[in-house]
Amino acid sequence: MTSSIIFMIVLQLITILITAIIIFRLMKKGLYLKKDETSATGLQSEHNLLTANLNLITNKDHLRFTENRTALIDFFTHLNEWIWDGLNIAVQDYNHSNYPDLSMKLVHLREYYNRANVSFGRLQLLVQDDKILKVGYETILEALKLHHFVETTLKNFQRTLSWEKSLLDKITSKDYDFFKITPDLTTLYEKQARETEEERKKILDGYNERHWDLFNPVIRKRNEFRDLAKQEMSEEKKETTNVLTQGRWNEFF
Repeated sequence: MTSSIIFMIVLQLITILITAIIIFRLMKKGLYLKKDETSATGLQSEHNLLTANLNLITNKDHLRFTENRTALIDFFTHLNEWIWDGLNIAVQDYNHSNYPDLSMKLVHLREYYNRANVSFGRLQLLVQDDKILKVGYETILEALKLHHFVETTLKNFQRTLSWEKSLLDKITSKDYDFFKITPDLTTLYEKQARETEEERKKILDGYNERHWDLFNPVIRKRNEFRDLAKQEMSEEKKETTNVLTQGRWNEFF
């Protein structure tokens, strides 16, 4: 062979070798790309799953915070209705002209009491803080003492005013002849009038002082519950807000 032929053969062999090396590297690179794509797909799936789990926990924490907050607010609202609208009564404001209003006042008083107890039952199911529940229960007990005093007073005063009004209507009636009543009936009327006056005096005298003595502990307990509830809602909100930055990741790793 001539040298030129040998050179051409060697050049072809080198070309074939280089081409083979390039093809091999391209095939190898393609395999890596597939592996990288598979790895990236796996990481994306894990990321999506992690995000979904974190969102689920965040939603659960937010729902728990919302339910607890609503339970605290509802009980405090009904408690205030019971105290301020139901139990904060000036019995002196009632007389012969408006004493029938006491019947509706007593109905509302019982409704306020029932709503406060129902909302406290819900509070017991949702809130885990024993101190809040203890103070809430103590507030109800103090309010019940005032409730019984007010309810008993209103019933007695209503009965007294009702009797006075009926006697007054009878005496002032145009069909009533005061001069024709018998001495025994006159004595009976006088006796009943004295007893009614004594009962009225008994009800009114010292009412404000006794009411104040019972009202003060209720307000103190109510304020104590209010402060604890505000603290609980603040801590719950902080925990919910920081759910992604305060160690919750370790639940997934």
